[in-house]
Amino acid sequence: MEGAVFPSTQDRYNRALSLNAKVPILIDEQIERCKNELPTSIRRGKKKKEDGARTIQGKINKNNNFFATNTENQAQEAQGGCSFLMEVSGNTVTGSQTNEQKNIDRQDDLISLENSSRSDVLEHDGYIILPYQIDKVVQLYETMMTRHSTMVIGPTGGGKTVVIQALAKAQTHLGLITKLRVLNPKACSVIELYGILDPTTRDWTDGLLSNIFREINKPTDKEERRYIVFDGDVDALWIENMNSVMDDNKLLTLANGERIRLQTPICALLFEMGDLQYASPATVSRAGMVYVDPKNVGYQPYWDKWVKSRTWEAEREAMLELYEKFIPELLAYILEGVLGTRQVDPLKTVIPQTGLNMITQMCCMIDSIYPQKADVNADQNAEVDMDLLQAIFVTCIYNSAGAALVDSCRKDFDDYMKSKISFLITEDNPEQPCDLRHTPTAFPTYYDYFLDINKRCWVAWEWLVPPYIHDRTKRYSEILVPTIDTVRTTYILGLMNKIRKPIVLIGETGTSKTAIIQDFLRNLDQDIFILLNINFSSRTSSMDVQMNLESSVEKRTKEIYGPPMGKKLICFIDDMNMPQVDDYGTQQPIALLKLLFEKGGFYDRGKDLNWKILKDISYFAAMGIAGGGRNEVDPRFISMFIVINLVFPTTSTLHHIYTSILNGHLSTFDEEVQIAPLLMTITLNLYNVCINQLPPTPSKFHYIFNMRDLSRITAGICLSVPNLYTKQAYIVRLWRNEFLRVICDRLINQEDQNLMTKHVLMELENAFPKKEDKAKELLKQIDDDDFVFEPIQEQQEDEEEKIDIVEYAMRDPILFGDFRNATNEAEPRFYEDLLDYEAVYSLFQELIELYNEKKEKMNIILFNDALEHLTRIYRGLRLERGHMMLVGVGGSGKRSFTSLAAFTAGCEVFEITLSRGTYIKF
Repeated sequence: MEGAVFPSTQDRYNRALSLNAKVPILIDEQIERCKNELPTSIRRGKKKKEDGARTIQGKINKNNNFFATNTENQAQEAQGGCSFLMEVSGNTVTGSQTNEQKNIDRQDDLISLENSSRSDVLEHDGYIILPYQIDKVVQLYETMMTRHSTMVIGPTGGGKTVVIQALAKAQTHLGLITKLRVLNPKACSVIELYGILDPTTRDWTDGLLSNIFREINKPTDKEERRYIVFDGDVDALWIENMNSVMDDNKLLTLANGERIRLQTPICALLFEMGDLQYASPATVSRAGMVYVDPKNVGYQPYWDKWVKSRTWEAEREAMLELYEKFIPELLAYILEGVLGTRQVDPLKTVIPQTGLNMITQMCCMIDSIYPQKADVNADQNAEVDMDLLQAIFVTCIYNSAGAALVDSCRKDFDDYMKSKISFLITEDNPEQPCDLRHTPTAFPTYYDYFLDINKRCWVAWEWLVPPYIHDRTKRYSEILVPTIDTVRTTYILGLMNKIRKPIVLIGETGTSKTAIIQDFLRNLDQDIFILLNINFSSRTSSMDVQMNLESSVEKRTKEIYGPPMGKKLICFIDDMNMPQVDDYGTQQPIALLKLLFEKGGFYDRGKDLNWKILKDISYFAAMGIAGGGRNEVDPRFISMFIVINLVFPTTSTLHHIYTSILNGHLSTFDEEVQIAPLLMTITLNLYNVCINQLPPTPSKFHYIFNMRDLSRITAGICLSVPNLYTKQAYIVRLWRNEFLRVICDRLINQEDQNLMTKHVLMELENAFPKKEDKAKELLKQIDDDDFVFEPIQEQQEDEEEKIDIVEYAMRDPILFGDFRNATNEAEPRFYEDLLDYEAVYSLFQELIELYNEKKEKMNIILFNDALEHLTRIYRGLRLERGHMMLVGVGGSGKRSFTSLAAFTAGCEVFEITLSRGTYIKF
């Protein structure tokens, strides 16, 4: 019967198995017993006995299988059960001894690997030797001995990449050449990863992974290892196609029917990821797991490695002393809320930060502010300037651990730092700044001070702010008014550009992130630096990013690309967290950039699929706080950046910014009209009303007000010209028009409209006291929901009679535009008050007739509301970077009004007809 075993044989077989654990002791006994049970023909001759013993001993030393075939002589001479017992017992002993030898060899391999990882790799590369990290290298090696697919998992900062690279380099040092092919599977689509078969032509387009997989599995006579490292998130789309490779089949099946076998043990798969949130149990069960916990590494090794790289011994000792004084307790306070022996709330950062991120940023700051001296030997016996070094250390702490803190936590951070510094306070001023042995008091925090290394003193940033000079040749979007924040941030941008470290500015909408970076880039030497701006949106793909980068570089050698020789490329990525997050939490452009930052290149997206190395490129980025269409960015990617949080400007700063612009614009106007500070005070008061009393709700989700609204109001006022605005009343009326257009045109009900009208009237009444009491009467009527301002016709006044500013500014209708001469292209256009409906009606009537002659015929009735809508749309189109979103029921004239307004503004209309599945790539 198939599978049946005779009882006596089974008993002997089981007994032989039970000897496994006692084999080292019973080897001689088993040999002797088997020899005694040999036939007489073997016992008669000494030579034959020795041959039989040697035969059994040979089995013990040579065989690796549990069942083996006896030699030809034994098969002829051995008898039945005794022969079988000899075979079973002999081979049991052989297998056990072989396993023991394998364990010894394996232990020797592990010791060699551990020593090589320690001395040949980590020490050689300047790393601090950690037993935990050595253990992880050994664990990864042992796991890969039993699994051909291994996942290295853990949050950022744990050293996953170091572990993988240490294993590869250690094996190479031991004579087993190990090659890594790294790719991020989420940096491209699944089609680009695995390839696609054209259903019509049956043409096969190879994918990135299929190409790499085929290449590494080519037969070879070399003793080497080849690993594919999937450095990216796992999701159910691409990883499920790898299940047949990860299981015992070891086959990758492509859409064209090609089957590629994984050549183990030469080839293996490694997965490096932060978590397994989207991995299925089927995938997890097929792979070995090595978890790398950043808590077991921490930030101390990075600091020790960096300090060891400083060549001046006295400086190293001083820095270690400062580190112990400030850092451990500070990071415990920021990250865990441990303040001495008390538990308090941790300080909040604008995005999640780890201790390693902060220490890395601090070391970069020290490198940029206080680089190592070229002549090291000359300074070995010199004394360290401890006061200066501590000041540098403090500055770098504020620009690293304190740089990502939100505004509400910065005062607590500053108080803690001052308690650790323990200097006496002293008064300071521009003529007599504070020295390094005292704490300045002219401004509340160290955030407000710049360390002047040459003069060895603290200088307030406010004293370094240059005066604003209005340049009328600049477009409004290019204007940047110097403030404390802009000067300080520009200084940090310069430091990071010097050491070519990526930096990202984070802040609320309207905190001038983009303006500061663009102004910094414009002031660089254009003969050396080439600028590349990439604006991210929700539809930005990794292909878009790669095409932008490739279009700005040229080929240098076989696989190296970069800007033209002698130049450097600076890539500015705006709205970096805007790309859409897929169903598995990944942003495809971010995945590509992560690969680019880590490995210095990416794979070609054409047919060649070659690796491209990019050189001489620096990266700057800006992004808003997550929410409102912006997404959280992968912490593993953010850890590669210097992070700076731009806090929202104070009211005084906002007043300074926009007053400076208006003062510059109005400087050529009559002195009576130069009331920029007063106008900005009113504007900021009303802006605060909008923030506090008109918050966004589900039905008013677009009630979002920020600095951009203030900029639009100021930009509208800057359209004025001196010859048309000769009185205060005229400029105040223009201000009211701009405020209504920017703020009130988005309000959706009469209640909100009345609220803002009431506050506008109150602010004007306070700013321009009147002799008459008409404004108070109007103020009482506004509370009535049905109240609407009646049009007040402008009255002719004598030159000497003073205009009532409030009454004049509040007159309705309020219609501004520069299309009085629109029918005559040769005439200049001036932004002016068009006074009443009749004047606007006659102008647009002429424009309709002209439109009908040049374009398709338009039948439109110009009633009063239509005239107001036309002037509003026209204003938006005429402004620089002006955009309009028209919301209304169907048939309300949105399309017709837009066509006529665009024609009046001299714009061409491109109409997009949306349907299901529409996708237009501009």
